[in-house]
Amino acid sequence: MKQKVVQVVTQMEAGGAQRAALLLHHEMLRQGVEAELWFLYAKTAAYAGETAVRSLWPRRLRLHELPLLWLRVWQSLRHLRPHIFITHTHYANAFAQPVARLLNIPTRLAVHHNELHTYPAPARLLERWLKYSGIFSTSIAVSESVRCSLIKASPPLYSRSTRRIYNGLPRSADSIDPPAGSPDLLRRISGHRILFTAGRLTDQKNHRALIASLVLLPDCMAVIAGRGSLETELRKQADELGVAHRLHFLGEIGSEQVTQWMRGSDVFVFPSLFEAMPMALLEAMRNGMTIVASDIAAHRELAGDTAILSDTDPHSLATAIRSALEHPRDQLGKKAQARSHNFTVEAMANAYLEIH
Repeated sequence: MKQKVVQVVTQMEAGGAQRAALLLHHEMLRQGVEAELWFLYAKTAAYAGETAVRSLWPRRLRLHELPLLWLRVWQSLRHLRPHIFITHTHYANAFAQPVARLLNIPTRLAVHHNELHTYPAPARLLERWLKYSGIFSTSIAVSESVRCSLIKASPPLYSRSTRRIYNGLPRSADSIDPPAGSPDLLRRISGHRILFTAGRLTDQKNHRALIASLVLLPDCMAVIAGRGSLETELRKQADELGVAHRLHFLGEIGSEQVTQWMRGSDVFVFPSLFEAMPMALLEAMRNGMTIVASDIAAHRELAGDTAILSDTDPHSLATAIRSALEHPRDQLGKKAQARSHNFTVEAMANAYLEIH
């Protein structure tokens, strides 16, 4: 009998947790697993049309619609009866795992994509209650820093029932030829070095520091892939600093376009204030980029000595970027690409499927 697996993520958009869940879904399908990936609601149409991928609600939810969504989760799970039920991010963990427990789905995995202390206070309290009550059978931490944050918060609850499973990328990613296009064209037109980053436009990603660093890097242009609530504020900041002509927003783009920009840019800059196992950083490593990232535990764990790590203020970031621009790309990029081979989606999927 085929294994049946259902994954649930809070919202459909091109975020890191969503990307990790989609890659895991693809790998499970490749291995012959009867797999489905559900999003509680559609924030964007990022993965519309993917095989066995759907949104349970067509738009952002209103409060009075939550019972209807809960009923939809119940009906869908009762119909499919998966052997393994996986939820990603704390809202999906809290909303969907109780349904799986009521339906007696045997293996219920709650995946944590950030350290526990970064959750809103109500979410931290709810998370501990769900764990204490046995709502989910195993907690999955996507990095050692996340695992440590869970155990530190409540050692008796998490010490024995928490597993670390790194996110991963397909091995085939290295066979993609670097495409020509937008980065080279933009460089020729503007005459600037290209600094690329990818991530939702939120406080966590610290785009403000990258934009402010442009004041100290007059020969550089920043290109940001992603969308979010801070876009208007970030555009205003760039205008006030006089660097708006050296800032380019791509919006939400597909993974092939992200690869294009990574391979065509001079430096990948990732100044996040906190992370767990960032897919964008892993993809930059796989693409052999020279990388500047914030000096936080997750980045040290993932990138090791293959990235230039920096404090998160604009001056430190600009200094690190200047140092990166002076390095031959192959010097750090080849080391980063070699290290990325430690994080494969095959190993990721096998680790999830062996949990009982």
